[in-house]
Amino acid sequence: MKFPIFLSVLAVAAMPALADETEDIGKMQATFGDQAIELPTMIYTSGDDVSPSAYMFAPGGGFTVLSIAGMNMANDRLDIQVDFYPAPPSTGAGAFSLEISYDPTGNGQRWTSDEAPTPAAISFTTLEFDDVQGRAAGTFTGELCYADGYEAEADPGNCKLIEGSFDTQFFME
Repeated sequence: MKFPIFLSVLAVAAMPALADETEDIGKMQATFGDQAIELPTMIYTSGDDVSPSAYMFAPGGGFTVLSIAGMNMANDRLDIQVDFYPAPPSTGAGAFSLEISYDPTGNGQRWTSDEAPTPAAISFTTLEFDDVQGRAAGTFTGELCYADGYEAEADPGNCKLIEGSFDTQFFME
C-alpha cells in the first residue's frame, strides 16, 4: 500500500518539471585553454514565465546592452555582455564595454575577462533586430582570469585564453 502512495507523491512532485520546457535558439562555441565548449542559447519556459538566455535592452541614456548566455543542464555557463554607446548598435559598431565569463561548475567559481591583463574583443558578422527580436553572429577572444566567486576579484596571475563564436536569435526587453 505504501508503494502506490509513494508513486503518486512522486508523480505530483514531477509535474512542474514536466511543464518546464527549453527551446534552443542558437549556439556558442569556444576553446578555453585546451577545453572545447559548445553550449546552446535557449528560451526557458515555466508556466507563463518565458526567459530567453539571449536578449537586448536599452536602459536609457543612449546605452544598449546585448547579453548572450550559453548554458546546459550540467550548469556550465558562458556569458557575453556587450554595452554599446551610442545606441542603436550595428554590425560595425564598437563595444563601449565587453565582459566574457565562463562558469564551468554553476557554483559561482568562474573565469572572467573583467580585470584581465588584456581586454577582450568581439566582432559581429550579423547584428540585426526590430522591436521584438533579433539575430547576432560573430566571434570573440580574450583572456579569462579565475575568480573564486561572483563577487570575488579575478586573479590576473591565473588566466587562460578563450576564442570562440556565437550565432543566436535574441529578444528585445
